[in-house]
Amino acid sequence: MLELLNCPLTECDNNNNSDGGDGEKEAQQQHLVGMDFLMDMMEWRERIENAVSNDNSSSSSNTNGDNKKVQDELRTISEETQLLQTECEELLKHLFDYDNDKDIDTILDENEVQEGRKLTAQLQYWYRLKCILKEEMDI
Repeated sequence: MLELLNCPLTECDNNNNSDGGDGEKEAQQQHLVGMDFLMDMMEWRERIENAVSNDNSSSSSNTNGDNKKVQDELRTISEETQLLQTECEELLKHLFDYDNDKDIDTILDENEVQEGRKLTAQLQYWYRLKCILKEEMDI
């Protein structure tokens, strides 16, 4: 939809690797998805890392009970983040919900297009977080 509006997300827009990088890219990300959102993502990732590292630190005496606690925590995080992802998807769906008989260029104003870009970029973060969770839960 964003491509139809000539406002696609570019690689610079959605480059959300957490390994640092150049300040200009970070500023673009902050502007696109919002600093509060980025802070929330960092907190979710820390929560996942803490759950996994707690499991690894007790691996020498790891019992099935310890592993179950870690899996339960990861499952809880997954359920909580899925609700937030679904909320983001619903906002995006509502934003781009338009009458097929009208031209899309006349439906959305510039602010709505930018909101669509923001929500789309946020969904990419939610998807990557979901992939991290799935990977950790499968291990």
